[in-house]
Amino acid sequence: MNALAAEIRRRKLFALTRTVVLGVLIALPFILIGRTVLGTTGFIALGVGIWFLSLNAGRMSVSTMIAGATPLRYYEAPQLHEIIGALSTQAGLTSMPMLYYIRSRTPNAATIGRRDEPVIVVTEGLLDTLSVREVTGVLAHEIAHIRNNDLQVFVFAEIMKQLTIALSRFVWFLLILQLPFVFFSGFMVSIELLLWLAAAPILVFVLQLALLRTREFAADLGAAELTGDPEGLASALYRVSNPTRNVFGMLFPVPQRPESSVFRTHPAVETRIRRLLELG
Repeated sequence: MNALAAEIRRRKLFALTRTVVLGVLIALPFILIGRTVLGTTGFIALGVGIWFLSLNAGRMSVSTMIAGATPLRYYEAPQLHEIIGALSTQAGLTSMPMLYYIRSRTPNAATIGRRDEPVIVVTEGLLDTLSVREVTGVLAHEIAHIRNNDLQVFVFAEIMKQLTIALSRFVWFLLILQLPFVFFSGFMVSIELLLWLAAAPILVFVLQLALLRTREFAADLGAAELTGDPEGLASALYRVSNPTRNVFGMLFPVPQRPESSVFRTHPAVETRIRRLLELG
């Protein structure tokens, strides 16, 4: 195993460990509040529903998010299809991603769908701005997301956040309804409970963002592993983000004003570039 492969493997193991820890922490507030509010049976039933939604997230996303994009056939972009085919084989995907195209001058790329029926969407601006080497790095990043089943991870985190918020509000509502009883009976509501109900949604939100950033770093590592060329993706990130400093969506999020790293959905482009170049 060469030095690049060994370093990528080490970083991927760290990213996986971080993902598992964050996933557990994200689910913990929901588990604690959910079991208290719903009881064991209701909590288990809700958990089964969450599992079903996570498994089917990709299929629902394809049907709802593909609007505005048109299929890019092999004869229209043979080189892109050859690149995607080679990367898919390298990644061990059983289904080659379908390629879609959006007429937008904003350079962007996104992955939709599950591992068994993946879709990659690219924009006109992306293809016009980047070289073949850089586009290969971007496509490898998207295929790494597919291989890692990241969409299911993202959906799980979002469901946990929304349910934690809903349950927290529900408990607050019940407490407000019980205020007359509390007032006349002299019963004291636990301060710790109130603090937990207030903090849980914020905590889950911050952890969710940390999870998203972790998976982006993992996809960068996956791209470097698939191509053996971390500089290619680093160059793509630099060329797209440097001239205009705009927000480019899922792959190229560059805030126009300073933003706390805690509240970023994606790592800073500068950090991603630095980490990729460290692999070179």
